[in-house]
Order: sequence, then C-alpha cells, then structure tokens
Amino acid sequence: MYSYTFYCALFLCCAQVFSLEIPDTLFDKEALECLEKLKLEKSFIQESVDEKLRVHKDDKNMYAFLECVAKAKTVVQEDGTLNNARVHDQIMNVLIPLLNKSGDKHEMATKVFSVEIPDNLFDKDSLECLKNLKLEKSFIEKSIDEKFHVHTDNKNMNAYLECVGKAKNVVQEDGTLNHARVHDLILHVLIPLSNKSGDKHDMATKVTDECIHTIGDTYGEQMANLHNCGVDGLAKH
Repeated sequence: MYSYTFYCALFLCCAQVFSLEIPDTLFDKEALECLEKLKLEKSFIQESVDEKLRVHKDDKNMYAFLECVAKAKTVVQEDGTLNNARVHDQIMNVLIPLLNKSGDKHEMATKVFSVEIPDNLFDKDSLECLKNLKLEKSFIEKSIDEKFHVHTDNKNMNAYLECVGKAKNVVQEDGTLNHARVHDLILHVLIPLSNKSGDKHDMATKVTDECIHTIGDTYGEQMANLHNCGVDGLAKH
C-alpha cells in the first residue's frame, strides 16, 4: 500500500538535476493555499532542497507541504494507493518543468508506471512495427496507464498504433473502421490485455459495435481513440 510518505519519496526520486531555481509558475493554486495554510513562504521550499532538488527526509515542514498538496490534488486514493493519473500530471506539469527537461513529456512521465503486456500479445505485425520504429516492448508497456489507456498525443505510440493498424487494415480507404478487423483486435489483444473473463466473442462484438465509429484527426490518433474506446467498453461488460 502506498502512503503520503511514499508520494513524498516519489517526488524526491524524480528530481535529479543541479538547479535550485523554482519558477513562480510552478506554485499553482493548491501549492499556494498549502503554503498559506502551513504559514510557509515560497523561499522555504527553495531553501529546503539541495543541489539535486532533494529534500531531507527529516524535514517535517516540507513533508507537511507535500502531503497537503497531494491531498488537495487527490494523489493518494482512499485505499492508500496512488492515483496514477494524478501522479502522471504532477510529474508532467511540475517535476519535468522543474527539472527543465526537454523531449516528450508524456513519455517521460509515463515511465514511472508501466503495465505488463504478455509477449504473446506482440504478434508478427507488432514486432515488425517496433523494429521499424526502433521502439522497445517496454516503451509500449510504459505508454499505457493503469486503466490501459494511451495518451492520444503520444507521437511515438500513435506511430506504433498507426503502423499496426495499417498492417492489419483496420482503417479503410474512406477513413472508416473495418468491423471485422476491429473485432479481431478487441478479441485477441484488448480482452487478453484487460484480463476479461466470460464470453469473449460476445464482449468483442458488443464493444466493436460501440467503437466502430471512432474517429481521429490522424490515423494514429484514430487508432489511439479506438484503443481507449475498446478498453472503456470492456470495463463496462
């Protein structure tokens, strides 16, 4: 079980650069309210981190601040586990700007979490797409959140989904989805990925009917939207 102490430790383990400059823009509404509630100044936060942006484990005020922010953002759920989506937001919107990191922010943020995907779900088409795009299986696992969603603006993931979609002829020339191909993807990929039990063919048919009109601005985005529609549909059945 996770705790607020674990959340604080997560904050610490992600900070790995030499900079003490904390931009005012990173003090959002919740952070400012917590500073006021705890009667702390912005300068306290800056003075509480070392050259690697770590805080001392026995710094009670800093931990109180991090706990206050975590509660305000519902980072820790009632059962004591971390809300992956909230942590992802914190890493992407606070830690990555704090670290002044460049590159794909979504990809970096999702590396904190990963979903284990059985090797047998990477078929011939999937493996060829990984090879062509110079991606690792672990990238796919780290690009899926705890609810099996993918971020629709993850360019590398969209490129992978587009590659697989084209290999399997999921999207037809007129931009509509091929019902039979979508059914196969849901039956042979999403249902095993989601560990669903029951009448798999019936579930695949129902979810295919629900998602067959999925669209997107690009081929990759359409495939990402289809993936998310599929896992959401399976969650209801």
